[in-house]
Amino acid sequence: MYVSACGKQLCDQSKISHGYQLLYNTSVNLGVCPPCECDLDCVTRGDCCPDLFFSLHLSCTETKLLQQNTHEPDAPLFIMVGKCNGKTSDRTRQCESTFSPGEHLQNGPVTSRKTGLTYRNKHCSQCFNESITDLIPWRLEIDCSNFADFNFVSSYSEIISLATEQKCNIFYIASDNIRQPRNCSTVNDREAPGFVNKVT
Repeated sequence: MYVSACGKQLCDQSKISHGYQLLYNTSVNLGVCPPCECDLDCVTRGDCCPDLFFSLHLSCTETKLLQQNTHEPDAPLFIMVGKCNGKTSDRTRQCESTFSPGEHLQNGPVTSRKTGLTYRNKHCSQCFNESITDLIPWRLEIDCSNFADFNFVSSYSEIISLATEQKCNIFYIASDNIRQPRNCSTVNDREAPGFVNKVT
């Protein structure tokens, strides 16, 4: 349907390390299609060509692990790569599985210095051949209604137990030294139909 209305605008996906390039462009553009781009910054801008957009398996992903303080607003959703491409493997299962809060503490979002893409976890990044040395982990934030001292907890399960007991919210935020990924509140269904699917 997109090709009928907008023409073929395809990206050369073999050039992921240097940014994609427009491989084939026979633009018809009947006035309803904005120009699309093939560089990976298009994810942040929201103007990726469809073949690139869908090949990245992007989805709106929750960044909260635990919400016990209902007086605070929900943590925002961000656009991240949340699935692997290709056949099922252990890595695919690790990328796409639903984590308990304790497991989620060990598998938070990461952003690549090299490509600028944000991944749901390090396993998803490995599906796209990202080097672990290029990944910047997101920071963990804990916001509690009651005082909670996390200095003396020794396991992930103890962190979750104390946070639950003290009515804490635990969520991830992007590190200061990366470009902020696109917040899903800036995505609308016209721009990317069927795109706003919560992934936890």
